[in-house]
Amino acid sequence: MTNVVVDADAIYFASRETSAAKLWRRPRSGGPIEPVIAAYPGLLRGLTLVGQHLYFVLRPLGGGQQGPAASNLVRVAKTATNGTPTTIGPANLHDVATDGTWVYYGAGAQIRRVRDGS
Repeated sequence: MTNVVVDADAIYFASRETSAAKLWRRPRSGGPIEPVIAAYPGLLRGLTLVGQHLYFVLRPLGGGQQGPAASNLVRVAKTATNGTPTTIGPANLHDVATDGTWVYYGAGAQIRRVRDGS
């Protein structure tokens, strides 16, 4: 288990099994663990929670002759079940932070930001 965030309702966490990243939700009151996104063939890092969305960086496996596969900042509704993340843009694999309104992330040598839900 990696990348843990918590809100009033649930605990959200990532895991990686057999080259697939998974994002899970477990109600704080107990109950079953639910998949927030379907298994993703790659890495998931930098999990953060802002409002009703989970933001994180996904990097697919592979790369081939073009070098390492590109990492992207993505978001998904925290209530999703087997959801498909929405891509925000290119991002460094580990650099995600929030001040509660904005999500900040590294993209190359730049720091970028996106407002929650935009």
